[in-house]
Amino acid sequence: MGLMDLLNGIGNLGSDRDTTTISRRTLIKSVLGIAGMALAPSSAHATDVNITPFNECFDEPLRWLNDAVRKKNAPEPFFERYGLNIHYLDYDQIDLEDVPTIKIEPPYHFEERLNLIEPNIEDPKKLERLIFEQAETLGYERGRIKALSLREVLQLSMNIVTSRLTPRLVDDGGAFDENEDGREFVAQYGEHLHVERYLELGFGDCDKYSSAFIAVFNTIKGINPNMANVYAFDDTLGGNIQPHAWNSLVFLYDNHAEFTHIDLMFSEKDGDVRANRLYHLPNDDRQLLGNFFARLSEDRIAYSLYDELLRDTKFHAGRARLLSKMALFAEQLNDLRKMEYVRENFFALSPDVTDFKRNIDNILFHSYMVFHNNCLDEKAEEYKQRLLTEFPDSYWSKELRGEHPWSTE
Repeated sequence: MGLMDLLNGIGNLGSDRDTTTISRRTLIKSVLGIAGMALAPSSAHATDVNITPFNECFDEPLRWLNDAVRKKNAPEPFFERYGLNIHYLDYDQIDLEDVPTIKIEPPYHFEERLNLIEPNIEDPKKLERLIFEQAETLGYERGRIKALSLREVLQLSMNIVTSRLTPRLVDDGGAFDENEDGREFVAQYGEHLHVERYLELGFGDCDKYSSAFIAVFNTIKGINPNMANVYAFDDTLGGNIQPHAWNSLVFLYDNHAEFTHIDLMFSEKDGDVRANRLYHLPNDDRQLLGNFFARLSEDRIAYSLYDELLRDTKFHAGRARLLSKMALFAEQLNDLRKMEYVRENFFALSPDVTDFKRNIDNILFHSYMVFHNNCLDEKAEEYKQRLLTEFPDSYWSKELRGEHPWSTE
């Protein structure tokens, strides 16, 4: 019996209650299970695909099926296009002369996901004027910029930012603002200003440098065709979580992609824009690519890469950090089995390890969310109460209580 036969049969269920013991709801669940297998991605990693079981509290199951059909027929996402043919290179190792200049259509949702964190711009015309005025002071008029090579135009974009901005704390940094520079700036000009205002004032800290570079890059990209297949983003595309901000660049080719990270604020010290392993970036390429795919919401691939690295990691501290991220991916996938695997491995670690103590609240929260989203209320409540009781001051406990995490002293 085919899928359409089963779907057609749903409408006839219940017409002869004496001759059938199967319920309409049970058959719908069976259809959705078969549909899930039929609609699973056909990539080389198809065996890794997990179709979340039918959710008992989902009132409109056919919406799930419609969504599955839409995803199956949608343009391929980043992994389906490039697989693992994505290579990180230091900026000076990118062959900029080899980057295609004829526009390659990016993978589905790539640009939208990159634009989730856009620079804070209020007046695009003012921003454009400031950018091209600064370019002229560097010897580049608009007509000349249009014809620059990719190498030249990327260097110009960086130079506009670093020549226009001077490093300074421009936010109220609290305990980090030892000299009260940030508080003085905020008192005089305000905080959370637009990109063009920081460029106008000539000051910025790390995240202002990062936002300014994206704004400058995108503005110049609008007139220079050699930038067609290059995309600028912030540090979250593969980078480590740090109390700092910098940029990433992605280069698309027909059958592979390359990316790099640059730090314009650090470059003010020695002129070297290259990001560093361990500080800016994970040392292992599997974790680096896992972070890359996670930022593009391709959590199944991110989970698999982290799991592969976990199997090669023996130190408990490293395992605790990896499992904490895998718990997040499992929640994003709403996958009970993956979450159970994470919990089993995490609670097998030594509770005396600092990273175990730092991450246990993450494990409890993401476990709660997966149980909650699958309508397993008793298990969800168990993890919720443990989190609230044992870690009342954690970010997640405050989230569950509806408190703004940053509102407390």
